[in-house]
Amino acid sequence: MGLFDKKSKHTMEIEREISYRKAKAVIINYIDDCESIKKRYWEQGIEAARLKDDEMIKRFAAGYFTMNDKIKKGKKLLLHMEGIKIQRDALHVSNEFLAFAKDMSDIMAEGSDVKDIAAMQVELDKTILKAEQMDSALSAALDMTNETLIRSSESDMNLDNIVKTMERAGTAGGERLDPRIEEGIKQIEEAMKKEA
Repeated sequence: MGLFDKKSKHTMEIEREISYRKAKAVIINYIDDCESIKKRYWEQGIEAARLKDDEMIKRFAAGYFTMNDKIKKGKKLLLHMEGIKIQRDALHVSNEFLAFAKDMSDIMAEGSDVKDIAAMQVELDKTILKAEQMDSALSAALDMTNETLIRSSESDMNLDNIVKTMERAGTAGGERLDPRIEEGIKQIEEAMKKEA
């Protein structure tokens, strides 16, 4: 029974890839939703500034700040996941080459000194074992990353700067965003349009 219960390595790899793609899609959707909410916080903060409601300005600025931090964490998670996936892909390429080298050493073994062949085979086996162990470790890391979020306490902007910018935008009578924020939103929108 144990023979039939165990999944093949190929099946596990397919399941891992599906899991990775699902996790990536969830994170991308999360980032997009956070971007939309962040933009709404900004617009409402400007409206509160026009009404000169300091308490509401602070509340909307805090929401904006929180969304900005969540977006950053989501993007870091995507980078982390992609980094692990790249390492695994590189390892698979190396494993394929090692398998080829092993096959070649078997072919060259005909007519060669047995002692040299044995030493070469031992080194090749050690290298293959190490590569398989690395593959297992990277697979486990990718699986764990697909299910968890990276924690980060760093943030680009502080709450006071956001409040001041909203107040300036509200008193100026225009709905223009801080040029840095406006540029960032444009870049994200363009990137999303390109991927669509």
